[in-house]
Amino acid sequence: MALSTRFTEMFGARHPIALAPMGGSAGGALTAAVSRGGGLGILGAGNWDPEWMGP
Repeated sequence: MALSTRFTEMFGARHPIALAPMGGSAGGALTAAVSRGGGLGILGAGNWDPEWMGP
């Protein structure tokens, strides 16, 4: 069951959960998993190349 909050409405997420960008500690796989699960996955990739980010 999805929750309806200002957060979910603003970002189009099913759940009011956001993955904070971790500046290199986690890659695209974790971001994708959070997004697929209905949260807002954010990838901190300012210092990385496209291969590191993943598919």
